[in-house]
Amino acid sequence: MSPASRSSFVLALVVGSVTAGCGAETSSASKRAKTHLSVEIFSADIDAHGLFFHFPRQRFDGLAAELDSSPVDVLCLQGLHVAQDREELVSAVSKTFPYAVDLPTHDDTPVSDPTTQDGQLPEMPTDPACSSADDVSRLDALLDCLGACSDKDGHLLSLPCAGGACGPEFQALTNPTDARQRCRNCWFTGLYGDASISEIRQRCKTLPGNPLGYRGDHGSLLLSKLPLESPELVVLPSEDVRRVALYARAQTPAGPVHVFCARLGITEIFDPYPGPYGSPQSGWQEEHDLQLEKLLASLEARSGGDPAVLALEAAASPVVESGGTVVTVGLSQGTLARLTQELVRAVPAGFQPACTRCPGNPLTPNSAPLWTNHVYLSGLPASAAIGATRSYLGNVVKVDPTQVRSGQVASDQVPITFEYGFRASLVLE
Repeated sequence: MSPASRSSFVLALVVGSVTAGCGAETSSASKRAKTHLSVEIFSADIDAHGLFFHFPRQRFDGLAAELDSSPVDVLCLQGLHVAQDREELVSAVSKTFPYAVDLPTHDDTPVSDPTTQDGQLPEMPTDPACSSADDVSRLDALLDCLGACSDKDGHLLSLPCAGGACGPEFQALTNPTDARQRCRNCWFTGLYGDASISEIRQRCKTLPGNPLGYRGDHGSLLLSKLPLESPELVVLPSEDVRRVALYARAQTPAGPVHVFCARLGITEIFDPYPGPYGSPQSGWQEEHDLQLEKLLASLEARSGGDPAVLALEAAASPVVESGGTVVTVGLSQGTLARLTQELVRAVPAGFQPACTRCPGNPLTPNSAPLWTNHVYLSGLPASAAIGATRSYLGNVVKVDPTQVRSGQVASDQVPITFEYGFRASLVLE
């Protein structure tokens, strides 16, 4: 089971607004002033201990400086899974972004619309993920073994240490009678979701259902230079890590624009799907597809055909080649096809795609080139997109590449993010 297969994608949205001066008069009337919007997506991927997301503290320290000089007006940032980090960031950039929306979730936050693909309420598991005597015994054996590879607070220090010392115990955690492997999923979700060994033990053995990573927190934050009205949090059905959409109406000189910032679940997970929204074999994809449909329904219901912008970490990438060279590889391309059925991709004519998750990023040297951060429009014409580019490419954070807990880092200078930004420039008339 590859930890990279559970790599969490996170995204950010920025909407910048400036009003142009009056245009030249025509023979019939003056041209209307234009409002320019800059919409930017990037991934922060910052948690408390950095087992999978390297150098979280160093990159967090650099994040505020990057955002404090941002030219844009509304920022939707994902991947800040520590509530205190969000509070500190709001304070640090408050002069640049005086408006903030932080709508946290936790273990028992209800899903906004919990119905399945056929509109029925699913049968949710109520027993703990590790409830049988055999599961409990095997989980305890693995966690006891991992203690030798953990710090004094019980957080794993190194995946190579764990793999070398506790391989047999991990293999034994597989339950041959459970097609969904709920106990094994719970263990890994806790590990990936920044839990200590004692937390994993408690959560997997006592909490009902399948506990989410990061204690049910989604890690999203909305910052703005523009007033935001009617903020909402749309909680999507999800296993593994909480998936949500943030919504608010941004007040621009051209009128309100409905802003959506969302993140869909990844589909390339080797473990069987443990939840109620799909089969063990294909449930990750089925849950992802369900999230997309609920997101589109939420956008339609809230925007009502008025101008809307969706910044989406789609866990989906198109196949792009140029001159016989692969620019980006495909991932969940059905998701992109569905999005373009309903929305307009915010790129100008002639735009040349590039990866946002790239092997050239020293934080992800082994990644395939993927373009997973996207911006879409609703209630606006394709001509509203007048520019698009990547951002946050600079390696601005000094690190020690030997101090990683998993994988590898290719340089002692890294960017603030695992996934480069994507910025779409829009104009409203």
